[in-house]
Amino acid sequence: MAKHNPENERIKRKYFAYLKEAKRHSEPTVDAAAKALSRFEEYNQCRDFKAFHYQQAVAFKRHLAEQKGQRSGEKLSKATLYAALKQLKAFFFWLAGQPGYKARLQYSDADYFNLSEKDTRIATAHRAQKSPTLEQVKHVLQKMPFSTEIERRNRALVAFILLTGARDSAVASMKLKHVDLLQGCVHQDARDVDGLPTPWPSDRVQIAAQALILRNNGYSCDEGILYYATTKQRVRITIDDALIAETEELIAQARKAAVSDQIPEPLVDSPKCPRCSLVGICLPDETNALRARALRFEERRPVQFSLFETIEEAVTTEVRQLVAARDDLRPLYLSSQGFRVGKSGEVIQIKDGDSLKQEVRLGEVSQINLFGNVQLSTQAIQSFCSAEVPVCYFSQGGWFYGITNGLNAKNVFLRHRQFVAAGHEATALNIAQKLVVGKIEARTAGTNCMRGSPFRDEFIAASLKRNSRSLFMYRLTSFRDEFIAASLKLG
Repeated sequence: MAKHNPENERIKRKYFAYLKEAKRHSEPTVDAAAKALSRFEEYNQCRDFKAFHYQQAVAFKRHLAEQKGQRSGEKLSKATLYAALKQLKAFFFWLAGQPGYKARLQYSDADYFNLSEKDTRIATAHRAQKSPTLEQVKHVLQKMPFSTEIERRNRALVAFILLTGARDSAVASMKLKHVDLLQGCVHQDARDVDGLPTPWPSDRVQIAAQALILRNNGYSCDEGILYYATTKQRVRITIDDALIAETEELIAQARKAAVSDQIPEPLVDSPKCPRCSLVGICLPDETNALRARALRFEERRPVQFSLFETIEEAVTTEVRQLVAARDDLRPLYLSSQGFRVGKSGEVIQIKDGDSLKQEVRLGEVSQINLFGNVQLSTQAIQSFCSAEVPVCYFSQGGWFYGITNGLNAKNVFLRHRQFVAAGHEATALNIAQKLVVGKIEARTAGTNCMRGSPFRDEFIAASLKRNSRSLFMYRLTSFRDEFIAASLKLG
């Protein structure tokens, strides 16, 4: 199915210019006509308007009456049907008088877009709009917080709209010169307050870049239109020489940055950074924080500080957490005997027989620890190896048996350094001492917690029995003397 018809696009552009320049309709009215035509073309599969027949209008009315709104989920109201069909009727009535369409269309064909008299009365019936009372607005103002500047600004805007009765779009484009504090009034100048949003500079440059592409391909393009979906407003951009010069300058800067071996300077505390797709590469706050360190460099070499020189601490700002910390990965422990671990897509499934006990996303798991008789499917093992998620095997009591890991190459240098450190006696002794210190401190903390308990003697006896195994193992090592010395020192 075609997404658009070139002939239809040309005649629609001509019709939109007719609505704005000849009929003096506003941008929202032109948008309504464009939306109605888009609905008709989508239903009609973008057929040429020259092939229009009145039966298409009848069928489209039935189709439109069965459509549902995106927000409400209910069928379109009579008012919505009436507005859309009215726009289509006006377009085809105008189209019947255009060159190339006169012999194919008749003016009476547009009348088939009319609703029935009953539906028209329902659609055009006057309905009172619900609005808050003055007491309700005053109650809102009293309840609004005003501890910060932003909260006071919000409160002042609500009060300003209440006093002036201005529309929200007019208030958004209003300037300070329109407010007369001495007279206590507001002068709404239509030349300055138009209700249209001010386009972002990036949006203007993007429109100009698209215009340059069209001109290079032989099209004439003197203006562009921005549509802001949030406010449902159109902003017309004139493609003049100044905008073209600005766009070409930015294009040259972009090309220069692309061929450079250094990334551009990061912005400082910019609200644009959190939503930028390259924030994880640019790291603006981290880069600026490193530059603000109290180290002085001359030609990229550190300068030696004087012995009695007073070093002023650099003013550091808090680094915003633009990239979320990777604290979402958690180890998975399975100790229930008889469980089976499988997978379905990217989800780990844990079953007891045919009963599904739990599901865990593979991307949220850092490692999998299996205690005792827990079975693992081959498909699951392959997925874990591919995702570089290690699987550790333990006995029911927690004795480590082994580990299954994929061909992970990113930690090769780390593993190499670990083995080198293990072969160095001083480093191995330091690690062993720290392990023993941790074990003794943990036992000491447990003994202190057991003081005053009737089971204190049994707890100490069990601890000594467990530690006797460690002492026996250390008798067989070359670190026996150091181990005893560390134990006596801690005691």
